[in-house]
Amino acid sequence: MTASFTNIHLHTDDAAAVRAALDAAEITQSKMFGRAGTPWVSVYPRATEDGAPDFDLLKAFAFSLSRHLDTIALAVMVERSANLRFALYKNGILLDEYALHPDFPDCSRPPVGGKTEVLLPLTIEGTSKKDLDILLHPGKKDKVQRDAESIAQALAHFLALPRAQVSMGFNHLKEAQAGR
Repeated sequence: MTASFTNIHLHTDDAAAVRAALDAAEITQSKMFGRAGTPWVSVYPRATEDGAPDFDLLKAFAFSLSRHLDTIALAVMVERSANLRFALYKNGILLDEYALHPDFPDCSRPPVGGKTEVLLPLTIEGTSKKDLDILLHPGKKDKVQRDAESIAQALAHFLALPRAQVSMGFNHLKEAQAGR
């Protein structure tokens, strides 16, 4: 079964400030999740999952929240379990944008973006530039499986973001609440 989902992760533990920023940005019909002891609050906007996942709208939401909260925002989209895209903002400024398959559903081009020098200062202790290069731009000798969800989860690990939070979207949460 293939999955498509979107999410935004804000580098803050202040859930009340995130709620206020969602209201200020008029991002309605979204779910929010933060795990105690982690410096991330995740937002799952419904509008970015109505129909086909909308990366441009997701980026606009991440930009607005990052600027409003003066923090880092990571917008993540997985398309049909095959393509990963992310955009990284700091205080409303786009630092990096990545696409595993830039011409998706055509998967013949190599990834674009994923600036390891931008990501490295945000990672957990012990993460190397090589770790990020292998994850985002593996060579043939690296023998890395290029599954979008696995890459998103590995990136989350390096950023100290709970992997479960990066592996779901609004529709997943809605189904879980409905008991499906």
